[in-house]
Formats: sequence, C-alpha cells, structure tokens
Amino acid sequence: MNSTYSDKNILWLHHYEECWEPSIKKISGISFDDYTDQICDFILNSSTPTDHVIITRWEDSRVGPEHFVIVSFLDENNISYQFEYVPYGCVEESFLEKDMPSLIPSRKTPGETDPGIKEAVLIESWMLELKSARHVMLAGAFDGECVCDAEDILDHVLGFNNYQRIEGLIVGSGVKYEYERKSIVERDERHSLEEDSFWY
Repeated sequence: MNSTYSDKNILWLHHYEECWEPSIKKISGISFDDYTDQICDFILNSSTPTDHVIITRWEDSRVGPEHFVIVSFLDENNISYQFEYVPYGCVEESFLEKDMPSLIPSRKTPGETDPGIKEAVLIESWMLELKSARHVMLAGAFDGECVCDAEDILDHVLGFNNYQRIEGLIVGSGVKYEYERKSIVERDERHSLEEDSFWY
C-alpha cells in the first residue's frame, strides 16, 4: 500500500488551473480566486476531512503561480499534496506502444470534426495506488469533458461510482457551491509575485 494514500481521504482537483477562468466565469459566474475560496472552505468545513490533495494539470505537472494560494493554504493546515500531469483529448495514436496496455477508452462524445476519433486515457501508477485510499472525492473543470476523463480513471481503478463527486466544486455540474463558512484567504502576496518566480 502506498503510504501517501493509505487509509486517507483524498481530494482530487482535476485541471485546477487559472487558464480556465474565462470559462469558469461564463459557466459558474465566479473568478478563479472565488473558486479557490470555495475549495478552501470545503476542505476546512466538510464533514469528511481532507488528508491529501491531488492537483492535476493538463499540460505539465509544475506548480504554477496561480497555485500559490492553495499551496500556502494546504501547508498552513498541514495537508499533504501533489501535482500530476493528466492530458486531455488524447487519441490512441498519440501514445507510445509501451503505454498501450495501460490505456482505457474515454467515454466522452467523439469530436464533432471527426466522429470516428478514438480518445483514450492513460492509467498511471499513482492512479492505481488510489485503491489504498479510504475515500476519494473529485472536483475540478469541466463536467462532461476533462472531469469525464477523471471519472473514467476512477471507475476503472475503484469500480463504478465508488468515489464522491463534489458537485458544487465541479465546474459545469449546474450545482452552486454553498459555503459552510466563508474562507479567509490572503491573496496580496500572490499578486505581488513575479509570475516566473513561482514555477519549480
């Protein structure tokens, strides 16, 4: 069993990235900072305590400047976390031959421009280790798209629906997040940083 996940409650924030802010505003009517406040509120006040957070990005696994607030919040609350790379919209042909045994088909609707396209999702070792978790909670952007890939992964690893969708924190679910208590998150330091200084 992996000690990072073993018997822990895991919150997976899928494609939690500021580049999606225009769509988050259009769909949910909130900013990326507001969305971060909601996540912090959930972690502080949910009846299911969060022991570890997995933040997945769609282009790389680096910590970006937009993650300064959430990383600081998790550090202050002694909650462990990790960043992982999970791409989106990958076709089977884009993977290496060695990856083929670890692919599962995506259940998203095929692309409009090519109805015959076959998208796939790669199951990686850290995903398989989620089997050792006590409970897995899923949030992120966007429902029916990127989040669908995460659901395919969890259905494959944990069994169909053996995890919890946090509907209010899934952008596009149509469910508005209801605050238990308004989180106070300082952002002054975040906005004073040089963007390139926080990448590592």
